[in-house]
Amino acid sequence: MRYFEPEDVERDALERALRHGGTDAICSSLIGLVFHDGNWKWLQDTCLGLLTHESASVRKCAVTSLGHIARIHRALETDVVVPRLEALRSNTEIGGTANDALEDISIFLA
Repeated sequence: MRYFEPEDVERDALERALRHGGTDAICSSLIGLVFHDGNWKWLQDTCLGLLTHESASVRKCAVTSLGHIARIHRALETDVVVPRLEALRSNTEIGGTANDALEDISIFLA
């Protein structure tokens, strides 16, 4: 697996991907925004909204992104985010990812 620096994208790229793109386009746009958009609150709310997306890959990307927001932006509404992630711990598709995000939050927002 190779690491690629997330691209700096605009918010409309995510909106287009959500309307017309596949899961790869959605996830690459979301990760790019998390790394480059300075509005952590908008990012957090966007990720929370994607936790109910039909694709498990997109849900997993949203969970991972919440951990990235904690690490990169050092901000999250933990009283909102943590319960949502804790509820996902038992989910067979994304429970491990939720645990990783919760660990990031505890490390970077403690």
